[in-house]
Amino acid sequence: MKLLDCTLRDGGYRNNWCFTQEIANHVTDQLYHIGVDYVEIGYRNVSVQVPFTGLTSASSNAYIEALRTAVPDANLAVMCHPQYVAKQDVLDMASLGVKMLRFIYPASKRGPTDALIDVATSKGIIATANFTMCTNYSRKVLLAGIEAAAERASVIYLADSNGNMTPSYLVKLMDQVRGVTSKPIGYHNHNNLGLAVANMVAGVGNGLDFADASIGGMGQATGNTPLEAITTYLSREHKMSFDLLRVMELRQYLGQREPNVAVAPDPQQLAMGVYNIHNRFRPLLEMVATEVGVSFILLSRKLDESALNLTELTEAEVRKVAEGMK
Repeated sequence: MKLLDCTLRDGGYRNNWCFTQEIANHVTDQLYHIGVDYVEIGYRNVSVQVPFTGLTSASSNAYIEALRTAVPDANLAVMCHPQYVAKQDVLDMASLGVKMLRFIYPASKRGPTDALIDVATSKGIIATANFTMCTNYSRKVLLAGIEAAAERASVIYLADSNGNMTPSYLVKLMDQVRGVTSKPIGYHNHNNLGLAVANMVAGVGNGLDFADASIGGMGQATGNTPLEAITTYLSREHKMSFDLLRVMELRQYLGQREPNVAVAPDPQQLAMGVYNIHNRFRPLLEMVATEVGVSFILLSRKLDESALNLTELTEAEVRKVAEGMK
């Protein structure tokens, strides 16, 4: 099994991706020496769409080159939204020695993703198809998308963006994925239900090929599987070799520089995990619940019970459900 750290990318949701080059270099160097297989260093070109964001939202050529110079042997990975990435971006990252590109792959809207994956794999890059918000899709739609992606992607990644999974859910889904492809399976999760570590342990026990973690669990909303937890588990239970002292020292180092490393689920985040709603809709639900005068938690449940597409909620839809609660 391979371990990937996503602190510099997913952790950017906690600090607006404002890691300095010095911090990025140190984190990457320490992760390499800890024994982490891949270091995800950021998004490519998200800064074009989201203004006033920092270094790791762009993953520019200069940033990648600086990391490569500082830690020449680390396996670097970059997350790509296909709408912000062009063929030349892939070629540039390949020439700079990036080893893995993680392409967001909506189950029902393939768009330009396949062409970019083909470019990446032609250059010897591991190209993953990351099925974000995968719990929002019907199993039929999700498995059809996975089967299509497996024709060209190197790895199929199940991303529990909503923090909605339980251990048995993940194990069953992995088994179903194996029914449509023999490609390696990766897993990325969030901790809305407080089950991130439990889910990851279940996935590892069921033969997971790639696992994501972050330092202190630093990531969007409730964060991810903490690196310090999963490396300790893998060391003790699976006899994998990690420098656990460096893990603890790195957690301390980042905590001293980034006050928002760790986060526990609050009641609203917990509700969004239970009712399978992505964190990006939280401001919308908060606004409507306040204006209409209904409970955020009850509104989340009503949305889950509705026939709405929870991946593309609109203000009008949410407001209609809220007003129906009066």
